[in-house]
Amino acid sequence: MERLRDKWNCYDFQHFINGVKKENPRHISKQLRAMEQFLDREKPDKALVAQVMKECCAKYRYQFSQFKVVFDLARAGRELSTDDSRAQVPTGDVTYTDLSVYAKAFSERTAEKEAAI
Repeated sequence: MERLRDKWNCYDFQHFINGVKKENPRHISKQLRAMEQFLDREKPDKALVAQVMKECCAKYRYQFSQFKVVFDLARAGRELSTDDSRAQVPTGDVTYTDLSVYAKAFSERTAEKEAAI
């Protein structure tokens, strides 16, 4: 974090870092290392990074993959709109499943308990 602060400190830096810490408590160093390596490779100016951090804070984008998409859009001169921000920025590794599996397991277990009584 301190290496990032030395290179890319801006008005929204601490807000962004706090968001990364809260969003990714188990992977803080991994996320920050990925961001540092990405920024070192891209060599953007400080104004662009400040713009990206501000946008990430405004739209609650604190994972590296989200940061990278916001960065690419900002470099291209575009912003995330409120309507299509979910479509353009990955929201993480969320898997949606049908909950009927749990209802079936619950019914089977309660039926077994009733049969034993």
